[in-house]
Amino acid sequence: MAHAKITSGSNLSTFVIDSASVTATPENNVLGTSGTLFGVYIDNTANSAITYLRLWDVASPTVGTTEPNEIYPCPASVARMYTIAEGTAYGTAVSFACVREAGKIGATSPVSAVKVRLLVS
Repeated sequence: MAHAKITSGSNLSTFVIDSASVTATPENNVLGTSGTLFGVYIDNTANSAITYLRLWDVASPTVGTTEPNEIYPCPASVARMYTIAEGTAYGTAVSFACVREAGKIGATSPVSAVKVRLLVS
């Protein structure tokens, strides 16, 4: 489970964080610094159940224990895009994971790969 940090050079964001297979194992500190989140893309088309993307403002969260800063649901068998017009500031780090449980409790990975893209500056 590796992610790519791509310089976008657009007016919307500085970087695109692209991960092709997100599970309950967190992608830690993907910017290497603080940042502002402007967009979230979740591709859950390979799963027959809802998936939840959890995001943390910590460098190394413990999935199922560390309180997420944000949670984005993605229904079964669809892709979903969320935009954050004003952006959400992450003062320490940006870390994320996908799970099958809503809220902070639970750390079960989706059955199949979930693709995630974050637009960040």
